[in-house]
Parts: sequence; structure tokens; C-alpha cells
Amino acid sequence: MKIESIGLALPARKVTNDDILSEIAERSTGFKGDLTQALRTVDIMLRHSGSSTRYWKDDTQNSLDLAVAAGRDALARLDGDDHSVDLILYASVYSELKEPSSSGPIAHELGMDAVETWDVKMACDGWMKAVKTAYALIETGLYRRIMVVTSEFSMAHNYAIYPKLFELDSIDQLEWRFPAYTIGEAASATILGPDPANGWAFFNRTRNDLYDLCTVPNPWSNPRSARVAKDGLSHFTSYGIDLRKHGFPGAVETFRESGIDTSKVDVLFTHSSSKADWSAGAKLLGMHNKMYDIYSKFGNVVSGAIPVAMASAEREGTLKRGMNVAAWVASAGMSFSTAEFVY
Repeated sequence: MKIESIGLALPARKVTNDDILSEIAERSTGFKGDLTQALRTVDIMLRHSGSSTRYWKDDTQNSLDLAVAAGRDALARLDGDDHSVDLILYASVYSELKEPSSSGPIAHELGMDAVETWDVKMACDGWMKAVKTAYALIETGLYRRIMVVTSEFSMAHNYAIYPKLFELDSIDQLEWRFPAYTIGEAASATILGPDPANGWAFFNRTRNDLYDLCTVPNPWSNPRSARVAKDGLSHFTSYGIDLRKHGFPGAVETFRESGIDTSKVDVLFTHSSSKADWSAGAKLLGMHNKMYDIYSKFGNVVSGAIPVAMASAEREGTLKRGMNVAAWVASAGMSFSTAEFVY
């Protein structure tokens, strides 16, 4: 299987760390304690993680248009005149529709009303799961060309994060709210096609017992874990420190078990949850100088981290055809994944 093209669409609003702090300061009118100290803590945590900017939709944009724009960009980048697609997989946390799917309206807007579609969801590991699925489907000959779409726009008003999680009442809430301040938005579309000479190698380790470290429950949910819905049903809860406690060693161990020969890797793409953590992990594996970071510029773009990074790297000339690529993700769930392939 080969990546034939990657499309990218970014929202217009550039959001700095100072903008995040200003939002919290403005909305935390009921804060009990020293708000200045709390803001200083957020600032230190953001800078320590390597955060600088991220992009959100402005009032003139909507998520469906951006997802479709990414799809059109990917189609325009295909070689030749054949732009047909057999299947669209939507692989994001954010969704356009709960019923029937988010992939359906994207296909319709792309003029693909007869193209089969379905959604795949596994938190920040969604793209990796969808590409793994696509590989199996293409290798068995069931499908010839598959588009994998990520469309992460969780900062939409009243979706799961904004504005409620910016309304601090206590510094203690940072334990499960801080990761929300790192979120960026983006849409991507990866078109995959057959290439018998390019076998992909996938590896995964899963810890379902840690599912409650990062959640967004339904409004009718009856959570079995006290860690879920700390700010109420429908809201994002993410224990950053505990995610790192389990995620960092889990990610490193998974990569080591994957069998990837680091000496043969030309470029390493990682999840974009923290530049500091992923750089430290890459250094342990002897690949710090091969890692391509987007966290400092785009923030945590959730399931879109790998494709957004690859699209950015290709456009600036860092990623070129024929390069040996390693992809590496640690996700809520928890799910730890690697993939190795030739671009």
C-alpha cells in the first residue's frame, strides 16, 4: 500500500498561549483562590510542553467545509486523471453527525454519492486505526483506493471543551483540564492505494483498563468511573499527568517491541500531544534528530497529528518520496501504535 496524496485544511484563527491565558482570565470570574498564580501555572505548563500556537475556526468557517477542503486538496494532488475513490473512512473524535455517519456528508459534498463510507473512532489513534483497516482492505483486494479523513474541531462552542473548561473555579481543576488548553484544530485527507512492493508494518499495545484517563461521555451516560465527567456529562476530562505517567513508558516500550530498525528510519512522525514528551521519547530511541514536530505550531490536533505532520513536512520539502517513515502514537484508550512504511 502507498500514500498517494495527503490533503490539508487549516482554520484561520491563530491562537497563542497568551490568548489561552486571556480566555481563562476573562471567564474565571468565580475563581476561589489566587487566579494570578493559577494562570502562571498554566503558562509554565504550556511552555514546558513546547506549546506556542494552535489554530481554531473563526466565525466564518465550519468544520464540514474544512473537511471537504482537505478532501479536495488530496484529490487535486493525485497523479494522473483518475480521481476515483472506492471508500471513505472518517477517523476523528469530533463528529459532524451521530447518525448515520460523519463520512457520509463529506462524501456527498465531494460529489461521491455512490462511494461507500463509514466511521472509525479511537481517540488520537483514529488515523492509525483507519489506515491499518485500509491496509487490510486494499491488500485483500476488496478496495482499490481509500480516503481516510480526520476532522478535529473540538473547540466548537459548547461541543465538549469551550467555553466551560476555560471557566476555572479552582486550581485543582487543572489536574483534568490542562490538556484542553493545548488543543488545535485541523482537517486532513489521506488517499491510499495499492503497492505490492510497499508492505506496511503495524504494531499495537492496548490498555483498556486506562480508558477513564481521557473521556467525553454522552449526556445520558451513567459513568462507572469517578474519573469520568469531572465537569459534567458531555465534557472533556483528561488527566494529563496520569496520561503521561502511563503513556510515556507505554509508548517507548511499544516502539521498542515493534521491531522497527531506527537506523533505517529517515523521518519520525509522532502524536502531537507534547513536544517535550515526544522529543524525550525519540531521544531514548536515538531518533531525536529524525523527529518532525508540529505541536509547537499546531498544538494537539488529536487524530490528525500524523497526517497533518506529513502534509506539512512534504510541503516544506522535509518528507520526500522514497523515504522510510515511522509513525508513533500514544492515545487515550489507552492505545499505543506504530507503523513503518515507505512514503
